[in-house]
Amino acid sequence: MRISWLVPVLLGAVLLGGCADGGDDPDRPAPTTAGPSASAAERTLRDYLLAADAGDCDEVKETVLLPEQVECADVRDQKGRWSGGDVDLETVPMRAEVVETSATVTVDWPKDPEDVWSLEYVDGSWRVVNADAGDGV
Repeated sequence: MRISWLVPVLLGAVLLGGCADGGDDPDRPAPTTAGPSASAAERTLRDYLLAADAGDCDEVKETVLLPEQVECADVRDQKGRWSGGDVDLETVPMRAEVVETSATVTVDWPKDPEDVWSLEYVDGSWRVVNADAGDGV
């Protein structure tokens, strides 16, 4: 009688022990920690486009990698550029690809060709690396 309950308990312990052991299996993927997300990169680019479209130089500087290179006169001159043609910058389709601390975000404009943007993850935040050549920033 005692053996009938002992076998399932031992079998369960062996199975649980095998699952818990990470081992040194080179084919087993290493645990990963949460890193920079694609959705956060898209949000940063959206914030950049909204700020640039509003002509808000201070906000543009908050979203770019090299804020000292932003010319505020250019930002003000380009006010309204991104929302032209009734584009809703909050909903324009974007897709991001993240590789470690770099992201490429593609904006699918409704009537224009797509734009591709580079972003870098620095000090816990995404920053726009390249301002589109046409925006004057």
